[in-house]
Amino acid sequence: MNGHKIYLKFASLFSRFFSTKFNPFYHLGSISVLSFLIATITGLYLFIFYKIDPSEAYNSTEMITRQWVGGIMRSLHRYSSDALVITALLHFLHQLIIGKYKRFLPWVTGFISFLLVLILGLTGFFLVWDEKAKLIGFLSTKLLTSISIVNPSLSGMFITEDLQALSGFFRIAFAVHFFLTLFFVVILYLHVVRISKPMYLPPKKLWYLVTISLVFICFLFPVISDAPASSSPMPYHSSFDWYYFAGFYFLKFISAKWLLLWLVLTVAALSSIPLFVRKTNKLTPVIDKENCNACKQCQSDCPYDAISIKYFGEEQKAELNQSRCVSCGICNASCKHGAITFSVLDALKTTDDLANKELAIYSCSYFPIANIDSEKIKKFVVPCVGSVHVNDVEKVFEHGVKGVVFAACESCYHRYGSEWETLRLSHKRRPTLESKYSLNNIRFLKLPSANLKSELEKFQSELNSGAISIQDKKSFIKEYLKPNYVVATIISLLLSLSIPLLSNRDVAFFPKDRKILILNFKYTSSPTETQSYATLEKHMSSLKPIVLKRSAIEIKIISESGQELYSKKYSPHGFRKNSTITIYDEVLLNGKVKVILTETEVAGIIIESPLFEMRGSEVLTLSEKQFVLSH
Repeated sequence: MNGHKIYLKFASLFSRFFSTKFNPFYHLGSISVLSFLIATITGLYLFIFYKIDPSEAYNSTEMITRQWVGGIMRSLHRYSSDALVITALLHFLHQLIIGKYKRFLPWVTGFISFLLVLILGLTGFFLVWDEKAKLIGFLSTKLLTSISIVNPSLSGMFITEDLQALSGFFRIAFAVHFFLTLFFVVILYLHVVRISKPMYLPPKKLWYLVTISLVFICFLFPVISDAPASSSPMPYHSSFDWYYFAGFYFLKFISAKWLLLWLVLTVAALSSIPLFVRKTNKLTPVIDKENCNACKQCQSDCPYDAISIKYFGEEQKAELNQSRCVSCGICNASCKHGAITFSVLDALKTTDDLANKELAIYSCSYFPIANIDSEKIKKFVVPCVGSVHVNDVEKVFEHGVKGVVFAACESCYHRYGSEWETLRLSHKRRPTLESKYSLNNIRFLKLPSANLKSELEKFQSELNSGAISIQDKKSFIKEYLKPNYVVATIISLLLSLSIPLLSNRDVAFFPKDRKILILNFKYTSSPTETQSYATLEKHMSSLKPIVLKRSAIEIKIISESGQELYSKKYSPHGFRKNSTITIYDEVLLNGKVKVILTETEVAGIIIESPLFEMRGSEVLTLSEKQFVLSH
């Protein structure tokens, strides 16, 4: 069973309530765009009142939240952002399942847009500057500092709340949050640039449901901040948003370096899938330029913008871009004059075995009907039902076949194939079925919502009895036409409840029964190699010897009983090992301890702290060769 068929079997369960047209699982991409628009609009409102300063960010956020409108806007901003992650991830998984990863540009830009959404969320959470913001800032910089070229003390500014450093970081985070929003729009454009008639927003009734559901959870679970970031050095009691921070949870089990490596490899593997998919020599339609009159119908019908009208000499003709063509064959059915041929569809021209057939079935190759086997039925398997030319349907009727059935996907794999075919059959899109052929003798079944066997038996019975009456030109389509608004609304509200339930979960990254000693300081060790620089010109000579290399150091933490609890060596930065050493680490401890710093390559230089008792989150710094402890 192919991935498209599996997905349709799941998604069609919701069609009976939402209808086929308004099924949210057929509009995941456009719902993502709607969520992004809501998040952007509410974000602009919050920006008016927000103060970009670590000393005022929390209070300004709380002031916004206490206002009735501001509170709704903040909650809507948060939950629409979460909805964006959910629907974008589902859209990504949907495309992966059904195999739409062969076209490089849409796949890569879609993957980049999802990564941008995650970065936007991280910077947005950071700007609140509560306990959650401190935790996210701390964990994010932990990942960055796992790269050896990044200063390891970067995490320390969140713990020690260095307002000068944080102020610059705040402005960077806000700039990233703002400009990545603009960049997301550019990436979104590139994501759909090679498809025709992209649906940016879901149908109006569906975006009403989405908006109502988001507002509903805003009233039911209003967003509130955690405790201020300054309430404790370590964020013990922060909440956790699983939609954005799921990857950070692995830091509880593996080191930041291994997690970063895993993330990089995962991103590289997923984004490069199109490069490793085996490319086959696909068959593509052929355009006979002699018969083409540049009516532009094929250009309008192509879902992938693979056909353009160009000048060849003094005449305009259609031209196929084979790199964009996916061999759906829809253009074959759009040409009234037969200027487009597709060898895959040659079997449709064969009419020799239509004698004594009651039904002809055109089945989409993504939803084959192998289980239908009858001497009275002629089956045609086509790349898409939208590739069946009305002339072929007319020939089937001319050879005595009583009825024609289209077995189509409920959500067309090629987006518009089913829609274009129904419009052609109902005389609303060129080329149209001749009026002498009645829609009474045609059924368009949307699978899997339509019961194929029962519909075929019913149709054959009606054909044989002559009791067929089509009331309007759309009733020959068998699908869920009318939504059950009450049930659909209830389902939408229930689905929306999953957002706050996973948005505000408490996760303890640091055990509450253990104390944490934070080492956060810089140390300039003694020189081990120097060089004097003297010239005839005294003003060009160095007054002091130039340091070529400095000593490494070792830091130990000793318990009251003399047990060694921690030991780590640090080397000076730089290729020559002659720069200042940056020390940053968090150590879980209990009881009374002392810290000893020893220069490993220069004898007799030792700095030792007095014995002190761990009371909570202790921060150890160094000032003029003396350890300073703060809480």
